[in-house]
Amino acid sequence: MLNVYTNVFTQMPCLQHIDTAEMYKNEEEIGKGLQELFKSGVVKREDLFVTSKLWTEHHPKDQVRPGLKDSLSRLQLEYLDLYLIHWCACKSVC
Repeated sequence: MLNVYTNVFTQMPCLQHIDTAEMYKNEEEIGKGLQELFKSGVVKREDLFVTSKLWTEHHPKDQVRPGLKDSLSRLQLEYLDLYLIHWCACKSVC
């Protein structure tokens, strides 16, 4: 199985929407792949729609902004197009 970085890098410019989350543990690899694509001119940031999700440990009001900043840092992006609340319905995971 190819890693996330390779998948992101080889599928562009076909992909226009990136869906990720802290829980998926792929934000750093996606960020690395996106930066390579931006630097090589394959795609521009404004041509992508990037979604991430706020994990349950960041649901308290004072943790929302730090959770967002952490995701942005891992993705190496200045903004997200959509930031959702990730809600775990499985008690064994949460």
